[in-house]
Amino acid sequence: FGKDRAFWGNGYHNLLLSDHANDYLLLTIHTRIWKLEYTNHFTQMIDFIRNRNDTEGTFPRKYAVFHQLSYKPNPKLSVGIFESIVYSPHLANGARGFEIQYLNPIIFYRSVEQSLGSPDNSLLGLNFKYNLLNHVQVYGQLLVDDFNFGVRDQGSGYWGNKVGYQAGLKYIDAFSISTLDLQAEYNRIRPYTYQHFNVSANYLHYGQSLGHGDGANLSDYHLILRYHPLPAWNLMLVYSSSLKGLDEGSINYGGDAEKSYVVGRPGDFDQVVAQGVPRQMDMLYGRLSFQLWNTDLFFDLEGRYRRENELSSTSVVAGMRLHFAPGRMRY
Repeated sequence: FGKDRAFWGNGYHNLLLSDHANDYLLLTIHTRIWKLEYTNHFTQMIDFIRNRNDTEGTFPRKYAVFHQLSYKPNPKLSVGIFESIVYSPHLANGARGFEIQYLNPIIFYRSVEQSLGSPDNSLLGLNFKYNLLNHVQVYGQLLVDDFNFGVRDQGSGYWGNKVGYQAGLKYIDAFSISTLDLQAEYNRIRPYTYQHFNVSANYLHYGQSLGHGDGANLSDYHLILRYHPLPAWNLMLVYSSSLKGLDEGSINYGGDAEKSYVVGRPGDFDQVVAQGVPRQMDMLYGRLSFQLWNTDLFFDLEGRYRRENELSSTSVVAGMRLHFAPGRMRY
């Protein structure tokens, strides 16, 4: 219990529950029985309002509940089933406060949400990872915000089929170099994922995404290198490339989770990934870290090159950080 954030997954990005957003109030319970691990995550979050005046009081609260059941039949394989509900304590027919029914630690949240009249934002997901050949890990995620099988004969690209997936590969101790790790990852998220008809129940906390850091209506891939040549030195290099569709005027193309999916949507069918105004972004990021002797003091040198469509920028940052934790920390 406290203020923190969570990251449920194995990738560089996370479609289900990531740590991009600010800290929030939470209660997390882990239960292990046999080869099963069950996690409950009860949270209070902030419905962020842009350009709000301080005289208007505190930000409105919103709530989210998460749980995940993981099955680990052997040391190589892990599969997890994920579910979440984000909801506002204020609805069109009045205030309801905290929904006590979501405190049930083992119930299927979607069934509760439907019994309440389907006022809330529900997501389902799947996590998996598999280790093979002692040096390779295959991992991925499947996210289902909504999916309608009944319209498959009416046309393609139905807006309400709000899904995403992740596929990744890690190569540990690459090329027999015990301190070199490589990683490749691909993400693809359809338009209107993370959005909700009630913007107070969108998949955001404090205006920041609880899923993929760049929202929806995108595809991206990442190539990552981590190298630990000496005990005190660490090197990390990341190349990322993404294509995202941005909104144009009042048209909602499904990439901004702060908007309601019932406002500005250009039709029901033929909705494709990266529709709208295209934003091609490429970024190269590097960080060199040095740990001072056996202390928790680190010196970092970071560099970043970013190109967005025709605009580019470069930055270099040097800094020092101190970890307040028992023992010596390594990457």
